[in-house]
Amino acid sequence: LLKGEIDGERLLKLIRRAVQRNRQTVELEQQLDGSFFQASRDPLTLLPNRPLLLDRARLQLAEARQRDGEFGFACLLLDGLGAARSQYGAVVGDELTRRLAELMAESLRGTDTLARLDEEQFSLLVYPLPEPGVLIATAQQVIQRVEALQQIGHCAVQPRLRIGLAVFAGGTESAEELLERARALAASLPAGRSGFAGL
Repeated sequence: LLKGEIDGERLLKLIRRAVQRNRQTVELEQQLDGSFFQASRDPLTLLPNRPLLLDRARLQLAEARQRDGEFGFACLLLDGLGAARSQYGAVVGDELTRRLAELMAESLRGTDTLARLDEEQFSLLVYPLPEPGVLIATAQQVIQRVEALQQIGHCAVQPRLRIGLAVFAGGTESAEELLERARALAASLPAGRSGFAGL
């Protein structure tokens, strides 16, 4: 706007239009952020879902390949969620799932990603990969936290956690293949008993 070439009424209209455009832009950005959050999160636990997990894994895999680095993909199978849901109902099953997700997340670093893949299956993207001793200690801590949860309300529960970890240390495996390898390692452990494989 040039000084002296616009009157007060026109200036006021221009300001109102600018404010309205700005408000519309902010509302659109908020809607897009909300839509992305809903599309990329598990609705029960609000953890990342499989597509978001794999997107992050592909980025970290590309970075690890460039730097000759390593990262780990863990699959966490929670035994007992289905049984609790069958015995006590969906409300207790959902509360148990949320509590276990919180307990597992508390043991992790800010750079790790915990995601929910389905009813009894979670996944963990570990990056950068700590020393093996630290990784084993973290796995044991997560297992202890899960097993310490013995009751939801008045309902007795006995969750068990099987962890399989697939480490990327070079090669051509995709993020999906690493996740499947971690899932197979977790599934190879005896059901109903906590433990870890691949560490």
